[in-house]
Amino acid sequence: MNDISVKKPSYGDGEANPNSTISFQHTPKYKDWCDMAEAIWITACQGGATRWCEYIHTQGDHHIMDGEDIGKNFYVTLHDAESDDRWKGRSMDIIMDGIALLDIDLKAQVVMDFYGILDADFADRVIQLGLFGEEIFA
Repeated sequence: MNDISVKKPSYGDGEANPNSTISFQHTPKYKDWCDMAEAIWITACQGGATRWCEYIHTQGDHHIMDGEDIGKNFYVTLHDAESDDRWKGRSMDIIMDGIALLDIDLKAQVVMDFYGILDADFADRVIQLGLFGEEIFA
């Protein structure tokens, strides 16, 4: 008879596997990205970014509140609410870059429960991260 002994690691003491992580990869479909971008832009325009952004000028006949248009990645210019400052970027790049710069917990929530975390503050954070690389207007 074989005697097989299995020793369970003691997690939590930092010695068993200090580098243990759980990771996953999720690649939203193009339509999903467009829907998320549309929801973020609408929410930001209706409340999140209004304290620092007076209005957004879009290139040509594109609409910042239309996911299919946003997916075309047209140029946008955001105008400061209190000065003549203007910031330029591309409609979808701002969203993608902003999501990429979120902390890991928020990135997971974007995938798992996007509409559950979508509020004015979240939308504003994504826009600022995507446009400036950090939150400028807190």
